[in-house]
Amino acid sequence: MTSLSTSAWEATDDLAQRESSVQFTSDKYDDLLKFVKDAECRLSLLFSRVSTVSKRCGETAVAIDEMLLYSYQYNLKIAGMPAESPNSAAERIRFSLQYNYIIGNQNN
Repeated sequence: MTSLSTSAWEATDDLAQRESSVQFTSDKYDDLLKFVKDAECRLSLLFSRVSTVSKRCGETAVAIDEMLLYSYQYNLKIAGMPAESPNSAAERIRFSLQYNYIIGNQNN
């Protein structure tokens, strides 16, 4: 009879451990789903910001090209504007950032 009651206690204890383990796993899975959802939201926000910056960079490049054409058309020298078109994209970006800073558009 003692071995039977000991066996029942062990079975009950084993069942409680399994239930605790299943609950722990379920909680961790819920945490993981919440993390994934949060990460997707943040990536979406980041993508929209990158798209905005990319669009504005393109607009700035067009504005610079228009300024160059205007200056050549009327034979004007714009202070800070290179005499020749920049050779690389990095130079063009650097110049456009400096130009925007000078005219006060650093926050836009």
